[in-house]
Amino acid sequence: MISDPQRRRVAWLALVVVFLVGMRGLVYRVRLQFGDASGSLLDDVPTQVVFHAAYVLALMAGVSLGRPRFDRRVVVPLGALCAVLVASTLWSIEWGRTLNQSLLMAVGTLAVVILVSGLRAHEVAAALVAATGIGVVLSIVAVAAGWDYSTDHRARMTGIFYNRNALGLVASVLVVAAAGWWWCNRVDRRVRIAGPILVVTGLVVWWRSGSATAMIAAATGLAVGLWVIAFQRGDSNRRTALRWIALVSAVVTVLAVSMREQVAQWIGRDATFTGRTSTWDIVIDAWQQRPLFGFGFFAGWFDSDVRAGLREIGYNHWEAHNGYLEVLLGAGVIGAVALVWFIVAAVRALRSSIHERWAPWFVSLVAMSLVVNIGETGIGANRLAWFVLVAGVVSARAVDR
Repeated sequence: MISDPQRRRVAWLALVVVFLVGMRGLVYRVRLQFGDASGSLLDDVPTQVVFHAAYVLALMAGVSLGRPRFDRRVVVPLGALCAVLVASTLWSIEWGRTLNQSLLMAVGTLAVVILVSGLRAHEVAAALVAATGIGVVLSIVAVAAGWDYSTDHRARMTGIFYNRNALGLVASVLVVAAAGWWWCNRVDRRVRIAGPILVVTGLVVWWRSGSATAMIAAATGLAVGLWVIAFQRGDSNRRTALRWIALVSAVVTVLAVSMREQVAQWIGRDATFTGRTSTWDIVIDAWQQRPLFGFGFFAGWFDSDVRAGLREIGYNHWEAHNGYLEVLLGAGVIGAVALVWFIVAAVRALRSSIHERWAPWFVSLVAMSLVVNIGETGIGANRLAWFVLVAGVVSARAVDR
């Protein structure tokens, strides 16, 4: 008979695997290294079978922990969002893509919810640090060993992920996760030593990748984490001041997004953020054709007008580079409402858990994930940012952390 500690170890390893699979790059690297794959890996059967199998096995490991304990106020809107995305298969213009991607997202999300609900906060934190640490270390090995496509044409580091932004995200998550893990569990001597090393390693790899979006999100996450620490330690007057700081920061952020072209010029970046803003315009124009239900999750990219618009701006995207617009394009207003419902529930969960010991960790991760989705598609199947967001929210509301 398997003992409880053994079940917890298996569940912990399963969560590490889910985070690793959510990076996509490791699975893609193995597939392309040891087998022939043609076309999009989103339609490659062996690759997709691996994803489905990994999440189902992880889900089984989580169920073995016993009855999950979570807050229905968070899980219900999360389930509603996944249900809407799966249901969008019914009206999708490319139903096979939608069915596969929405089911993968739903099963992966359920696996994260069950596993995080059954583990303690320090175990969840250690799992995320371990997974992102593995991704970063393997990327360093890939560059040192001269693996194909471990750097791009401008000598920027891509590691095992084929894409510098994907590596930059993993490295930035490592920075935020390791920093919070160190702060909340620094009584452990091993954590005191390993935490700073992992943070520095993540920063160096991010620097070599040159991914601006990921580091802006990471800087936001760290700033929010520091805000939580100050709030926990402050008196009533200081907390009032901190609330005003948070409000002003939120207003400034909204203004910065609305004035993105001017901001890009100020910081010396491409005014379109490497085609992102032009892509967003195409997405919004396409969404207006099917505003209520959308084209089906991740199916809008097969629309002829969308493809024509992308050709005009000189890009060949198959995603919006914005998680919120991706949901809007795929599931219309119904999907957007479900997503907003979940985000509101997440914010309420974080607010009610602000005095918890691990609050700086899970709040910083959630903030980072929300910001990442402005410049990258982090809401979907096999998306590390989505799994981090779900893990942070569920960890905030899990019982007996």
